[in-house]
Amino acid sequence: MKQEKLKQSLAKLTDEVAKIDTNDIESRKKLMELAELVRKKLETPDDQEQHNRFLEKLNDDIVHFKVDHPLVTATLEDMIAILNDFGV
Repeated sequence: MKQEKLKQSLAKLTDEVAKIDTNDIESRKKLMELAELVRKKLETPDDQEQHNRFLEKLNDDIVHFKVDHPLVTATLEDMIAILNDFGV
């Protein structure tokens, strides 16, 4: 169930990447990196090191997206809640 929620968040994140202005290269790059981390998390859900790296990146990126991309920020916050539900 939790992995399904994470998959749904990945789909939302992918949609948001497509909507970001093509001139905003930094934001697109950050979102593509996050999408890759989500895919890795889904493949190896018990990898604690990867989990910590993922949470750190999510928190850092929330600051970056907060003002210009509120829907991205909401998706990232959802991902943090889902990861916290994983119990790690």
